[in-house]
Amino acid sequence: MGDITSFTIDSASINISIWTWNYGDGNSSIGLAGINEYMDTGIYNVVLTATNINGCTDSSSNIAIVNPLPLSDFSPSTTITSILNPIIDFSDLSLPPSPASILAWYWNFGDGTSDSIQHPTHTYLDTGKYQVQLSIINQYGCSDQTMQIIYIEPEFILYAPNSFTPNNDDINETFIPSGIGIENNFEMFIFDRWGDLVFESSDINNPWRGFANNGNKEAQEDVYVWMVFATDHSSKKHKFLGHVTLIR
Repeated sequence: MGDITSFTIDSASINISIWTWNYGDGNSSIGLAGINEYMDTGIYNVVLTATNINGCTDSSSNIAIVNPLPLSDFSPSTTITSILNPIIDFSDLSLPPSPASILAWYWNFGDGTSDSIQHPTHTYLDTGKYQVQLSIINQYGCSDQTMQIIYIEPEFILYAPNSFTPNNDDINETFIPSGIGIENNFEMFIFDRWGDLVFESSDINNPWRGFANNGNKEAQEDVYVWMVFATDHSSKKHKFLGHVTLIR
């Protein structure tokens, strides 16, 4: 249905002047070969009438069976999610249509993996834009495909310890927040209880080692306030505040 159907003649006489095709759906054409697009399923009686140069005619008929095309469709549980929750459920919504039935499903998840069950669940292992394609085949061998885009986005999370012990035992010697999705423009400021700045860093690989006054003296045991500015993967700026206890 909806496809172009071609008809050819098994043998032809050189004395034939006109070939007339009647496709059984109200359409007709003239020519040695016939082409018709059937818009509905069904069984059609195709009649070919040949007229020779003397005006004599003869007809021959055959059956054209037009089977229903399936309609591929599906629904993902979400189209946008983060790498921390990359599991997508796919529900097949395809139509055979009646009275046909779908015999095969082929899923291409866009990341080099595939599946052949009707309602699969897929886990993406990396961030990115994935083109998911569902191909189906019904009992007549007719097929259809449809596609949707799935976005797996990076996550942005900041972790910070609540204490550290810069006592030269090589255990928990420094303080620096860390996380997922921290890109550029990292800045950290450490303040004492009076609001004085005791340390700052613009490099996530440069932690506070428990010194104050530009590293000239050890900071005393106390609770300090930290402030961090960071930019995520979408260039959105974030501000974080917290407390850290320095223990010697």
